[in-house]
Amino acid sequence: MSLTLPGNYASASKISAITEDYLIQLYKSGSDDVSIGLAFNDKTVSSQFYHGAILNTPTIRESIDLAKSSAKQSSISLSIANFPISSSDFTLSSELFGSGNYYLNQSAKIFSCLSNASDIDDCLHLDDYRLIDVKHDANKVTLLLVQQRPWDFIDFPSNKSIGTNRYFPVAYGNFTREVSEPIDSGSGPQFCNSASVFPVPVSEVIGDNIKGLLHYGTGFSTASNQRDDTNPIEANLHFYEKNIDVFVPLYPVNETTVPYEQGQAINVSSSLERGFRWNDLEEHDTNEFNTPLFSNYIDTDFSHYSSSTGLMNVGASGEPGDPDEQQVNKRFMVNMKQPDGFVSKVKVHIRYKLQVTEANNYESVAARITDKVGNPYVEITAVTSSIGTLEISHTGSAGGIDPIELIGEVEVSSEQTGDADGQVAINELYVYATVKPNASEPDSHNKRINDLKLLYSGADGMLQSFSGSSAISASRVTEIHRDMLNRFAGYDRADTEILDWSGSNSARRNWKARYFALEPKPLKKTLDKLQYEGGFIFKLRPNGARYITVKDSYSASDADATLTKNDISKFKLNNSKFGDLLTKRVIRFRKHPARNSYLGNVTATNSATRDTWNIKAKEGIKEIKLEMLVDGASTITSGSVNASTGNPNDNFIRYYDQLFGDIKLEVSGEIVNKRYYGLETGDILLFDNDNMHLKPFGTNWSNRYFMITTIQRSPGVLNFEAQEVSY
Repeated sequence: MSLTLPGNYASASKISAITEDYLIQLYKSGSDDVSIGLAFNDKTVSSQFYHGAILNTPTIRESIDLAKSSAKQSSISLSIANFPISSSDFTLSSELFGSGNYYLNQSAKIFSCLSNASDIDDCLHLDDYRLIDVKHDANKVTLLLVQQRPWDFIDFPSNKSIGTNRYFPVAYGNFTREVSEPIDSGSGPQFCNSASVFPVPVSEVIGDNIKGLLHYGTGFSTASNQRDDTNPIEANLHFYEKNIDVFVPLYPVNETTVPYEQGQAINVSSSLERGFRWNDLEEHDTNEFNTPLFSNYIDTDFSHYSSSTGLMNVGASGEPGDPDEQQVNKRFMVNMKQPDGFVSKVKVHIRYKLQVTEANNYESVAARITDKVGNPYVEITAVTSSIGTLEISHTGSAGGIDPIELIGEVEVSSEQTGDADGQVAINELYVYATVKPNASEPDSHNKRINDLKLLYSGADGMLQSFSGSSAISASRVTEIHRDMLNRFAGYDRADTEILDWSGSNSARRNWKARYFALEPKPLKKTLDKLQYEGGFIFKLRPNGARYITVKDSYSASDADATLTKNDISKFKLNNSKFGDLLTKRVIRFRKHPARNSYLGNVTATNSATRDTWNIKAKEGIKEIKLEMLVDGASTITSGSVNASTGNPNDNFIRYYDQLFGDIKLEVSGEIVNKRYYGLETGDILLFDNDNMHLKPFGTNWSNRYFMITTIQRSPGVLNFEAQEVSY
């Protein structure tokens, strides 16, 4: 939506012979009133005198980058006559720097004024700036203005523990903890493969407790509507088993946070005791079981018995009264990945199948599973089959887990020539264990504690704190962005002051992010990253801001202007750059909280475009790593997808394919009809198909929608560039 033209400004813009002047308002520290007014010609507007001292023609340039989802506003350089201030001996240069008044880093506002407007309300407010540099000689003063951006010079996090000098983390999004306890405790050991956690810095060890720093408390913001969850649920801490790549909750479970310096902390026992299941294994060199699909040991499909001994045929040849007994056996042997610590107790769970499928002339027949020295765990003694589970206590050496060794055996006894076919199969195996300190090696455990830098939590991230929000965690990319602006930059506006907030936030309802920061980083860099991964643009505008997303489709009512050749001069048309095409992308997302890796890996291809533009197999492939986005990156978490399938706002892949998955049209020109001087970046343009300078490459303008990507203003001139976003 364009800047709103004041009523008299809009009326004046319809007059052909009209001049445009810029009004510059400079403010000094401690004053809300205009301290110095500048213009091209002397004038008084709303009782404020503006010195006609501007010597150059300033240019205001704003742009958005749809490929990066970023916005940019250029700085403005003003050359001003170094005139005397009032009747004093002070010149402008003396007043700005050296008079005891402070103008540097203070506000400056720019207005567009048409004809002889006498009221500031009849002028178009172009933007807000700050004065950052002053230079002068005897006759001229040069001022440098930059857009007044709330994120400038801000790093986060900034809240740290005083005693240990460690930062309280920042965490956003919905996280998930694990539930698992040691053997013989509570629900006992469980698999821990589903955690979504964030790192918790270890601050110190006090007595028997390790103190972890959380992202709650009053130290994160001074915003009046700041919400802080000082009693979060499921905040208990986890230990990262790096060799097995799982996050295991520490025991006993503590979910209660406590005030700690300028934030909140949570305690956990320094024993680091924990219990969990895992099935990460590899085949031992001496394993004799057939393993055409070794993964069948650890999948969840109980019909998979491929990993087994296969059929074992055994024969016996005896005489009446003197039966012959024969057996065939094979060794099952695997190594388990070792946990990080002393294993105090461990058990092995297996799911087996025993069967004797055929037997002839036998006195007795059996199929069994035994330990490595022949002591049976389970057996059958007839032509039958049996499916069941075993829980076997296991031993380890040096606090680890020894190889798991079992014997599969088929046996037949006969008083003549007899035989039998049997099978011993295993289709599920895991171990579950308790890991705790080795009482005989306290020094080793103390060193482990002292070297511990991070634990992990599944508590949800920061609550929404911006105006009009709910007391729930910020999880959409747009919610996190807006909360960061308020929480860390103090920039908060009502929904009504943020153009297109509702539509953009709704379009990103399924684009969820998880993000954490442990050390200070520039706020602007993080906001830009959120915009790129979230497929939206945030820009400041006079008296507010705007969120911009490209819609799934457009209709005539979405257009901010329908232009004809009478509204534009110097009109140019070109196709987008071939090098900007995105036809094959390897998307890595769902960043691992403890490793420099990603849990989601998808290859997205627009095959139609690659075929059309003769792109070879090895060409045009781009790897993209998403640090924040977890839901909304793709329809799947691994494999290959068609980048052109679905609606543009379904996910990250489809959104950028809509913009750069094929060659688009780009247009530029100068707006000569001043009624459109309110146009800004992000606005949607249509062109009158029956009243334009030319046809686009021999086609037509009907239903081609363009988004303005660049606006360049100077007095009496408005240039634009726009990119096709829907056709």
